[in-house]
Amino acid sequence: MKVFLNGELVDAADARIDPFDRGFTLGDGIFESLAVRGGRAAFLDAHFRRLGEASRVTGIALPFDAAMVADQIAVLCRSTGLAEGALRLTVSRGPAPRGVSAPADAAPTVTLALHPLPPGCNDPVTAVVATT
Repeated sequence: MKVFLNGELVDAADARIDPFDRGFTLGDGIFESLAVRGGRAAFLDAHFRRLGEASRVTGIALPFDAAMVADQIAVLCRSTGLAEGALRLTVSRGPAPRGVSAPADAAPTVTLALHPLPPGCNDPVTAVVATT
């Protein structure tokens, strides 16, 4: 399986994140989960707006734009052979010295991973609605 790590397509088994990454040590990060259909992310603009708002609130810089993400999704689809799936885009503040205060000069860590949908996840479902 291939993933994007900081803009590079790598084998997932070879991908490594710094053990001092604030996303790992403090949960200091933001993410979006996107449905991929026909090799493209569904509602990418809405996801990117939400990610931009999270970036603004947290102060975690986004080192990419929506077009770059769309291109990387297309590459992931080709490299994994998946045209349908669930994509996780994660941005952490990046590696930094110990401490809770967010460093001004941290370089974000960015991952994109595309996963197959579990069997039956798009099957119809039924619901029973109790009114009493």
